[in-house]
Amino acid sequence: MSNIQSTAKQFINAANKHGITIPKDITTALANNPREQLHQHLDGTPTINEAIHAALNAGKNPATDKQVQAAITARNIWQGAGDLDALYDRRISSAFRDTWDQIIEAVDAVFSPAADTLTEAHTVLAAHRLDHTDAEAIRRAGGKALTAWAAALGAEETLNAIPAILIAAHVTANPSAYGNMSRAHWTVEPNLDTWNGNEQPKTSDLWAVLDTGATLTLARTANEAQERAQLVHKEQQLANKARAAAAGKGGFAEGIATARYVGADGRERTIDALGNIRNYIPGNTAELPPNMVNL
Repeated sequence: MSNIQSTAKQFINAANKHGITIPKDITTALANNPREQLHQHLDGTPTINEAIHAALNAGKNPATDKQVQAAITARNIWQGAGDLDALYDRRISSAFRDTWDQIIEAVDAVFSPAADTLTEAHTVLAAHRLDHTDAEAIRRAGGKALTAWAAALGAEETLNAIPAILIAAHVTANPSAYGNMSRAHWTVEPNLDTWNGNEQPKTSDLWAVLDTGATLTLARTANEAQERAQLVHKEQQLANKARAAAAGKGGFAEGIATARYVGADGRERTIDALGNIRNYIPGNTAELPPNMVNL
């Protein structure tokens, strides 16, 4: 089985497990494996030597025997069928590319309600000052907190599976893109107003992601997922550059707490000596040390 066929089956199996509708064109493309079809037709055909031996034992001329001719034809077909798997792979990839919008819509039909469920549970537990890992405290609280938390458990499982489902689909549609995607950002859109600083949450922990004020939204393409990841990475680079420049110029002197910089999304922010990032408040002269120019 080729890599394309393997990733396509990974997508199918995971999609079925999480109730994601698979586009009919993909199902059709996968159903007609030419290599398997060829086996159905030619398996059981004797080898040329077996056919010749049978013809001679029957007193027939091997040169004109139909079974010998069939064996020769079968051998030629097998020898000429080397491109069948490549043709099959191209057909599968084409089906995934042609139905990409359908794939996204089908995934979003499962993703969006799960994201809403988890986000609602996060809000409810925060209002009750409950930690989502403290099952006993949540059970004691009961009521809306328990109901929301219980619903969120299944939603979280679905949300954690979706990035891998989308990566499998994209790799199948475009094998050359393998390895160029950031898993978490298929489903997590960073909010740089809150999601920055040196300690970023582990994006595999969606509760921690929601703690930062980031939102759960589905990327429509691999490029969009990459752009989200690059945005966070660029923000940190810009912030660190501003902090290093400030430290080099003595910008973090007593009474002057922060250095100002323009963030990855074009918004002005400040960073302190410890690497904490905040939104810049215009008019606050303490935000920018007087001995710092053009950071």
